Amino acid sequence: MPLRCCFIGFSAVWLLGSLLTGCAPSPEGADSVSSSTGSVDSSSGSATSSDDVASTFATSGTTASGECGDGTEFVGDLFVDDETDLSSLHCLVRIDGSLVVGSSANLTSPLPFESLQEVSGDLQIIDNAALSSLEGLGALLRVAGRVEIARNDALTSIRGLDALAELGAFEVYDNAQLVELRALAPSIHFLANDGGFATLSISGLPSLVDLSDLGHITSVDVDGTLFITVQFDDALVDISGLSGFFSEGANVDLQLLQLPAVEEVRLVGVVALGELDIGMLDAVSAVRLEALQSARRIEISRTPMLADLSGLGALSEVTDTLSLGGCGDGDGVGTLLTDLTGLGALGEVGTLQITGQPLLTSLAGLSTAVALEDLAIRNNAALPNDAALTYADTVDPTHDVSICGNMGAEPCADGCPIPD
Repeated sequence: MPLRCCFIGFSAVWLLGSLLTGCAPSPEGADSVSSSTGSVDSSSGSATSSDDVASTFATSGTTASGECGDGTEFVGDLFVDDETDLSSLHCLVRIDGSLVVGSSANLTSPLPFESLQEVSGDLQIIDNAALSSLEGLGALLRVAGRVEIARNDALTSIRGLDALAELGAFEVYDNAQLVELRALAPSIHFLANDGGFATLSISGLPSLVDLSDLGHITSVDVDGTLFITVQFDDALVDISGLSGFFSEGANVDLQLLQLPAVEEVRLVGVVALGELDIGMLDAVSAVRLEALQSARRIEISRTPMLADLSGLGALSEVTDTLSLGGCGDGDGVGTLLTDLTGLGALGEVGTLQITGQPLLTSLAGLSTAVALEDLAIRNNAALPNDAALTYADTVDPTHDVSICGNMGAEPCADGCPIPD
């Protein structure tokens, strides 16, 4: 069994002012806890200074030959920076708390955690100027909280987290040089927080070109809902590497925002998803989710180059809202769509909104056999209003209908009569 050491206090300054207990008494009530190679005296109960951390770990966990035996366990939040004696960490197997590696000017790869298998809190790797990869974390299997990798100026790869299979959140953001996103085990279990959701966030990575490094993931299990957000990645052109996150039965939402280089939203083999939000993708011309059959909600807005929805040809059910243009979006920021080819398989939709499409001249391609609750066709300058009224009569929504602002009709008097 790993030896347990307790961290009972810390100040806002990394490690300075920290108080550390010695190793706790053994279950049998002995005065010290021993490994096969040594012991740590805790009979006095006195706290040790941060300078004693190295000797505590080294004595209790390593042998003269450098082997770790059963390793050590650290209880509390562990902070690692330029003042930390890294030799004390090589035999660490488990942290009962959070691990923060941060505010370092000199820490380089590999990290000294080659034995670490579990962190019961968060793993934060933030504000490290010289760290180029996460090599040294290859044994890590579980992080019960969130994994946060942010503002590491020299980081080009997060390779090193390849074995990580269970976690609460995975957030990678504001790493200017990051080009390789290879991480996580092929089969992942996301642990939901108290609100019932887990998160995957890829944001502010100006050097990242694609997400193919995540293409090895084949199975995702989520306790609640997994929210995936990809945003503000200026060089990103391909998001198809996310396809494996949409395992059958997993409740996964996807938000794609402000990705100026993405020309095609493409996911392979995704049959069902929760919510899909596509917004402010200035270059995207097509949405290709050929296998998608059902979703809870789909919203596509501010995609001025979008000209092709044929990749949604299998979509038959949207239980909440299918929105093209966004509610009340009559400011001319629409798409290049002239008809709605690709939406012919729809059989059931809660609310259908088609708004602010300046080049839309026809509703051809849109299913007339769809069961609708609410319908809004608004502010489409080139679409004859009579065509919208005829469509409404044909499908006969069960609740609200809002048709206005189209060609030949009076402007809409209200902003958004059908709630988003």
